[in-house]
Amino acid sequence: MDIIKVAKPFVDGAARTPHDRALMRMMVDLAALFGIEVVAEGIEREDQLAALKELGCGMGQGYLLGRPVELAAVAAGGVTAPEAPRAAAFSA
Repeated sequence: MDIIKVAKPFVDGAARTPHDRALMRMMVDLAALFGIEVVAEGIEREDQLAALKELGCGMGQGYLLGRPVELAAVAAGGVTAPEAPRAAAFSA
């Protein structure tokens, strides 16, 4: 295992409550201890992105970063940024 994908409910909580923020920090720290990358899913708001960066999460996905599109549109070259979805790498 080299990547852990953190579900949206944890991402939602990271920006809202100290308890949920501590839980997210624990996941990120534990993954780092084992050399595992963390991808946070469901990032929809700037406060979520800011909290994840502060906690040291290195990558994320969600509507804030890009909307889903059909694979055929991407393969045909008909999708360009900011339409193209991506798992964005970000730094703290």
